[in-house]
Amino acid sequence: MIVEDKNVIRKRMIEGRNGMNLRQIAEKSAAITEKLCSLRQYSDAQTLTVYMSYRNEVSTEAFIERCLCQGKRVAIPKVVTVPALTLELYEIRDLRNDVLPGFKGIPEPNSAVLKKVDPQDIDFAVIPGLSFDYGGHRIGYGAGLYDRLLAKLRPECLKVGIAYDMQMMEQLMAEKHDITMDMVITEKSCRQTYRNRK
Repeated sequence: MIVEDKNVIRKRMIEGRNGMNLRQIAEKSAAITEKLCSLRQYSDAQTLTVYMSYRNEVSTEAFIERCLCQGKRVAIPKVVTVPALTLELYEIRDLRNDVLPGFKGIPEPNSAVLKKVDPQDIDFAVIPGLSFDYGGHRIGYGAGLYDRLLAKLRPECLKVGIAYDMQMMEQLMAEKHDITMDMVITEKSCRQTYRNRK
C-alpha cells in the first residue's frame, strides 16, 4: 500500500472541511457529541481535556457544556510559546466567561485567572486532527503540539480522536514517537483502534 505524504493529506482535508456549510458542521458535530457522551468511559471520567474548536473543526462547545452541567472537571488547552511551543491545560467552569481568543485566534482559557491542570490528572482526552486512520494514528497541523501533550498523559487515560468521516483514512504514515488514539469517533462510527482490540 502506498502511504500519502502528510502535507498532501493536510491540504486535502482542510479543503474538504472548508467545503462544509454551517448546517453540516452542526449536524455532524451533534452526532459526534452524542457518541462521546454514550461511552462508558465518559460516564466514569472525572477530569477531561477537550480542545476548543476553531473554524470548521468538529464543534466541541456542546460537549463541553454537557460535561460542565454534569459536574465534570474540564481542562482546555492554551498554546504557550516561551520557552518552547507547547500546550498547557487550564480548568474552565463557564465557556462564556473563562475563554478568550488566543494563539492565532484560537479560543483559549484565560490563564490569568484560571487554575492550571496537570496532564497526569486527565482521565479522558478529546483530541483534534486533520486526519485519523483505523489504527488510531493522527495527522495534525504539523507543529507537534498535541504529540507533546499526549506524551504527558497517563497510559490509562482514554485518548479519543474526533473528526468528520471524510477525514478518515485506511492508513497514515506513522513514526516511532507517535502516540495512537484509543478510539476514533466520527458522525458515522465509533472505532476502537487496532492497538486496543483484544
